[in-house]
Amino acid sequence: MSRSSRLLDLIQLLRSHRRPVSGQVLADSLGISLRTLYGGSTGCGW
Repeated sequence: MSRSSRLLDLIQLLRSHRRPVSGQVLADSLGISLRTLYGGSTGCGW
């Protein structure tokens, strides 16, 4: 899965939650590690 695909999936997942959600829940839902989730948000990682 490409970085852009994961980013779009993350955006859709965030939009589906009405309340704040933890990084671990997001990572589990996307099938990635928490480290990958946070690494992608800083421009390195994915």
